[in-house]
Amino acid sequence: MSENYDAYSTYYDMYTNVDNYVKIIVDRMNDSLHRVCGRGFEGASVLDAACGTGNSMISLMNYTDDVTGFDSSYGMLAKAQGKTDREGLPLSVFSANLEHFDTERKYNYITCIYGSVNHLTSLDALISFLKCARRSLFEDGAVVIDTNTKMIYEHYWKHPCVEFISKDHVLYREPIERFDALHSIKVHSLNATGDPDIWSALVTVMTERFYSVDDIILASSQADLKISSIFGISSSDSLSLEPRDDLDNRFIYILTAAK
Repeated sequence: MSENYDAYSTYYDMYTNVDNYVKIIVDRMNDSLHRVCGRGFEGASVLDAACGTGNSMISLMNYTDDVTGFDSSYGMLAKAQGKTDREGLPLSVFSANLEHFDTERKYNYITCIYGSVNHLTSLDALISFLKCARRSLFEDGAVVIDTNTKMIYEHYWKHPCVEFISKDHVLYREPIERFDALHSIKVHSLNATGDPDIWSALVTVMTERFYSVDDIILASSQADLKISSIFGISSSDSLSLEPRDDLDNRFIYILTAAK
């Protein structure tokens, strides 16, 4: 999948961070941490897993200077490093896979933002990620992730451009008309200009798995973590104390060390 993200990295920000949605997720995560832990990202050390082009890291920098990120795609990391260099931000990035990563230090928080855990297409892969995160976490720290909800996947499944892989996996491609309208990109001219074929990149990039709350509970327990709380982000970007899978776009999970 990292090769597809290398190709996709050129267009990633234009396609994903519409209306600065990544910052909204980070802000909602911080609100959630304050409600559950009594403290948030302010002044904390944060490891951002699957950091992509760095949008989530830059949003985290609104709260703390101690932010490190990793991703498996060199193309995405190059974009992230370019942003941090241009803006003079003290961010560091390294190459690693979500399922298998090691760190030289421990962190207060480990984040995985914008539904990146949904790209882990097996429960074993999710467990492996959480075990790695647990090893890199201080005892009083937390893993903070957001996942797509059932409502989002049902929306995708009803979409005319959706192709099924299995009941748990979905392959999603945005209609060309919508992509043009949002980003003023002439899709038909991509190949003519020597740019990578964005659609062939998206075919693999957008392969995801839906994880239920029970799946997250099971994976967490295997990694010596427990769910301290779940919050929902609704279509109005508000944070719900009682998340509902039929109303919320995303769930935010706060996972702490099991005791």
